[in-house]
Amino acid sequence: MMGDILKLGAAFLALGTVLFIVLGGEFDEKESMVNAETEDIETKKEEIYNLIEESAKKKKGVEIKDPKHHEWIKELVKKGELNPHLLPVISSVVPPEEELTAGGFPEPVFYKSNLYLHHALTGGEILASKPDELEDDLDVQHVLNTTKDFLMKIKYDGEKKGDLEKVIDDIDKAIQEGANFGDPILKEIHKNLKELNDYFNV
Repeated sequence: MMGDILKLGAAFLALGTVLFIVLGGEFDEKESMVNAETEDIETKKEEIYNLIEESAKKKKGVEIKDPKHHEWIKELVKKGELNPHLLPVISSVVPPEEELTAGGFPEPVFYKSNLYLHHALTGGEILASKPDELEDDLDVQHVLNTTKDFLMKIKYDGEKKGDLEKVIDDIDKAIQEGANFGDPILKEIHKNLKELNDYFNV
């Protein structure tokens, strides 16, 4: 009986050792992968910052001449490691994305349609907030038409196409009805534009 208990104890000890080795190995592998990814991000950030610094010394914007730098900037922005609004990039050897892209950002060198959506949102913010310098109905109509123009430039045929078309339809309705500041339809246009911008732009 005692011999059986000892054998059972030895078996559990062996199993525990195996699990410790296996799980410990998996943990070490995952930790190693995380560390490698962190080092990779830091290396890319350093190289991009060097590009920006070199361009600043020449008092000019960044001209991307290596395709990998174009992709690195997109990757770093998506991971929250770079602020897209502070990137002084003026040109790239890689053409910009023409289609509206989820996870993109409003910089014309990288994403054209994402920039148009961002500009349309700016129009929506004006319509919803009634700036002091815009007082008469004509200004409202101008902002509505300008906002629509930006939306019409967007290239997109994905699952959010219906949402985009609804905003355009609402703008047309607001134009036809002579909408003015404070009208619910203008706030609805702004709300829907903000939701689209939050979805597509980081």
